[in-house]
Amino acid sequence: MAEAASTLLFTLAGPTACGKTAVAHCLAERLGARILSVDSMLVYRGMNIGTAKPSLAELSAHGYAGVDIVDPSETCSVGRYLEAVREPLAGRGKTWIAVGGTGLYFRCLVQGLAPRPTADAVARAEAEATWQTGGLVALQNLIRRAAPQAFERLRDPNNPRRLIRAYEVARQGGDASPPATWQDPPSLVGLWREKAELDVRVAERVRHMFNAGLLDEVAALRDRWPSLSNAALQAIGYREAFAVLDGRLSCEAAIEETIRRTRRLVRRQMTWFRHQARMQWVRVRPDCSPDKIADEVLRLWERDGPTPAAM
Repeated sequence: MAEAASTLLFTLAGPTACGKTAVAHCLAERLGARILSVDSMLVYRGMNIGTAKPSLAELSAHGYAGVDIVDPSETCSVGRYLEAVREPLAGRGKTWIAVGGTGLYFRCLVQGLAPRPTADAVARAEAEATWQTGGLVALQNLIRRAAPQAFERLRDPNNPRRLIRAYEVARQGGDASPPATWQDPPSLVGLWREKAELDVRVAERVRHMFNAGLLDEVAALRDRWPSLSNAALQAIGYREAFAVLDGRLSCEAAIEETIRRTRRLVRRQMTWFRHQARMQWVRVRPDCSPDKIADEVLRLWERDGPTPAAM
């Protein structure tokens, strides 16, 4: 029996505020394509303004997948994301545009998610207790003693969740380093703007978010879900909006802090794309319209073809 054909993805990556969504919509209309969101924050229901989620009309018009997967009281891992998009991507005869700024999601979409050892409740409880009683440094020292080489390979040794998972893996004799299939970086098409221009766009975007009702959205989230998960609270702007509602920050201070955090996110995203992927960049200038940018992206897609999804 012949194997089922792989789902093919046209990729459009890039940092926050570079203009990916408008360009993706242009391309989707030209190609009659559906859009797959590759964004770790668009997965949360009700978190719309602060994540710059497309409107309901746009989500419907372009047949989006990868959006509104879980409630913000939950955590959406990359594995859960992949499971949620597996069924829509499996449909035959569909052209998909994968657009977003979450590098790990892109990598797992095109290279697969490594099999993980089963959970070790005892090891996890030990690591969590170490973290609770001794803090981050004590948790880091626990991993160093158990698996010094694995600790050195961790990309984010200040992330408690990754440290706890690394300890679980180490206790089972495993290795928390990236799988062998990840040794070759994925090839992606991306949008690139000058840093100064991106800084201005970030500031405009954040002010628009607050003017568009972010505080009201956050108040509604609190009414519906009294406790948001730590993962959902990583969405920039929400923690600051909660601080305004609680009287701990002025609105202007929250806006400035959100701008600072978003610019830091942009730098981290660009670092990932430069070092963890083979990027085909489309230079975006201030006077470029989404249609003109789409022309450049389409030329690269036609030259190199789509990327098979590892689903």
